[in-house]
Formats: sequence, structure tokens, C-alpha cells
Amino acid sequence: MGETSVASGAARLLAIAPLSAAQRSSLFLILARQPDVTIGEAVRDNAGRTGTALSFPFGPAGSPWELLTLILSDDGTVLEVTERAVRDQKIPSSTAHAEATRKGDVISRTTYFEVGGTNVTPGA
Repeated sequence: MGETSVASGAARLLAIAPLSAAQRSSLFLILARQPDVTIGEAVRDNAGRTGTALSFPFGPAGSPWELLTLILSDDGTVLEVTERAVRDQKIPSSTAHAEATRKGDVISRTTYFEVGGTNVTPGA
């Protein structure tokens, strides 16, 4: 399992699983200890909330984007996930109106207002 798999899996669990505070803390530590991760304190998400940002300088093999910047609240809840271009290329982005995307442009941003699992059966 590579760095991307660990980071993606942990981020997905933080976003959708009904985790305890201890479990969130453990996943945060796993993410924060990945090679070359940059940690930013008091970073604001798109909704103006403040959290800790974990930026990963890698993405899946051949992908056009840097895996993500995760912004987490104090309790480890995911506030936002942002993907940025790692090179100039022709893909749509949310910061460039044309198809030309420059290195560093936001390709996608997901801002979470509520996260967690459910105990309700689909269709019930």
C-alpha cells in the first residue's frame, strides 16, 4: 500500500465513518506522519472555519493533481478537501475559467458542513 492509499483511505474514513475522538486522533497522526506532509495551523476553509491543514505533495500515479489538502477541525472532523494541479495542463479547474490550468490552480474543492456515518438502511 503506497502513501496515496494510506492518505486517501484515512481521509475517507475521517469524512464518512462514525469514529470516536480517539479513532479520529489516530487517523490524524497516520496522515500527519506520512512522508513530506506539510502541516498548517489556523488555516481557514472556504466557509471561514479554522482548522489544521495537512498538505500531501503526491497523487495517484499519472494523476494531474497533488493528492489533497485536508483541513481538519480540532476534533479531527474533515472541514474541506482541496486538490491542486501539479503542473500546467489542459483540464478544468475552479480557479481558471479557461481549460488551461496552471500549476497550483484548484481543480476541485469539497467543503463539508456535516460528516459522519449513518445507521439507517438505504431506502428505509
